[in-house]
Amino acid sequence: MTLLLPRMDDGLGLEVLSSFGVLSASPGSTPEDIGSAMPFNDHNGRLRSSFRGDGEIPTETLRQVREEMVAVAKDFGFPGKIKSVSEFDSAGAIVLRNNLDLTLNEAAQPGVWTYLTCCWMLDIAVWRWNSEGKKDVDDARFLGNPRRNTLRRMWWFAEMLYVPEEGLPSLEPIIFTQDDHQAVFERPGAVGTRRIARAIAEELEIARENFPGVKGEALMRDMMKRLSRISAVVLVASYDYDETRLLIRELLEISASALVADD
Repeated sequence: MTLLLPRMDDGLGLEVLSSFGVLSASPGSTPEDIGSAMPFNDHNGRLRSSFRGDGEIPTETLRQVREEMVAVAKDFGFPGKIKSVSEFDSAGAIVLRNNLDLTLNEAAQPGVWTYLTCCWMLDIAVWRWNSEGKKDVDDARFLGNPRRNTLRRMWWFAEMLYVPEEGLPSLEPIIFTQDDHQAVFERPGAVGTRRIARAIAEELEIARENFPGVKGEALMRDMMKRLSRISAVVLVASYDYDETRLLIRELLEISASALVADD
C-alpha cells in the first residue's frame, strides 16, 4: 500500500512562518514556543492531497517521527545551542529515512516537505539553523525547496547513502559537513546516482585520513570541480562501483597534491 503525505503550498507555509515570527527581523517565537504548537493544524482545510495511492500516512506515524526527531535533537542540545550541526544532520537523516519510507516520486514533491516542516517539525528546523537566535534564516529552509529544505535535504542524504541497492555497499553512518552536503547533493550534473554519492562518501573519509594536512572542505570542493569537468565528457554513471571509487580516489589524490602545492 502506497501511503502519501498532505501537500502544503509555499504561500500557506509562509503564513505559518509569519504566525510564529520565524522570518521577522525582530526575535520571533522560541523553539519551545513553536514546539508547544506542534503539530500545527490551524490551516483551515487548505492542504492538498494526492489523487494517487491508497491513503494518507497515519497521524500516529507522523507523531512517532516527531518524537524521535525531538529525542535526537535533545542529544545535540535542543532547544539550546546546537552542539554539532553535522552530527545532528547525520543522525536526523537516519531517523527520517527509517520512519518515512516514501516513494521517490512522493519525496520529490515540494509540498510534502513544506507540510512536514511547517506543521510537524518547525521548532526543530528553526533550532537547526538558528539555535542562538542571532540571524535571519532563508525561508527555503522551511518551504519545499529541493536543495535547502531542512528535512528534505536530510531525507535524501540517507536515501542516497544508506538505502540497500544491489551492487552497492551498506555504509556505516557518515558525518558530512554542510559544505560536503552542498558539494555532493547540489551538483546533480556530477552526482546523479547512489553509486557516485557512496563512492565519494567512502573515499572522502579515507582521503581525510591520508591527507591530514589538507582541509577537508577544500579537498571536497576541488575534487568536485574536477569530477564536474570529467562528467561533461564521460558518463561516470555507467561505471560500476569499483571503477567509480577508483576514479574518485584518483581525483582526491590529484586535488590533495594541488592543494599542498598551493600552500
